[in-house]
Parts: sequence; C-alpha cells; structure tokens
Amino acid sequence: MATDEWVERLRKLDTCAVSDAQDKLGINGTVVGILPLYETERIAGRAVTFKLKTKGNETSTHHLGTSAVEAADPGDIIVCDHRGRVDVAGWGGILSTAAKTKGVAGVIIDGASRDVDEAKGLGLPLFARAAVPL
Repeated sequence: MATDEWVERLRKLDTCAVSDAQDKLGINGTVVGILPLYETERIAGRAVTFKLKTKGNETSTHHLGTSAVEAADPGDIIVCDHRGRVDVAGWGGILSTAAKTKGVAGVIIDGASRDVDEAKGLGLPLFARAAVPL
C-alpha cells in the first residue's frame, strides 16, 4: 500500500484506536509534554524532520526550518527536534506562513514556538512544549 493510502487510513482513526494498536504491537508511542498550543484539528501525515542544536562556530544564512518547509509536500507534517528546549523558540511566524503556503498539514516541535497567534490565524495546527515569549 502506498504511503498516501496509509495516511488516509490513519486520518480516519481516533487517537485511542492508534494508541491501543501500538500497545498491542509493543510500540511505545507516548510523547509526554507536547500539546496543541490552541484548539486545533488532529493531524496525520508523512513526517519531514529537522533538528536544531545549540549554536557553535558554524554559521548559516537561513533557519534550518526553511529546508524542512522546502522539502515538504502538501499534507506533510513538519517535526522539529529542538531537544525539548523551552528557553528559545525553534519555530515562529515566518516559518508558519511558509509552511501554510506550502500546504503543510501541521507542525510539531519538541521545544517551544513563538508567534503562536499567527499560526492560529493561518489555521496551521501547531503542537509544542511551550510558547515563548509569554
């Protein structure tokens, strides 16, 4: 079965059914602490991932999230590994606008996001550990 078919089937299931199936298969699917930052729809899709790290000596002319947005297809979900950091944002309004324009189904950040009202106004589902600054 093609990935798109699996995603469509997954979208039709409720969270409890997916959790129960994972339990039966011995898959730990629990993610603690990442929640929707506002009331939004459930999301399911192919994951496009990127990882942020503490700035060292390297330099970049763009945010690493832009590469994820560029790589995403409509319906994909962008997942940002920011190692649970909540002292700085790993995602913001410019990236949300670009993602929504690209047709991304939602964004999940293992860390914090900023410009949450922008994402909400765009109708972009946004899940994270925190919103900064408050």
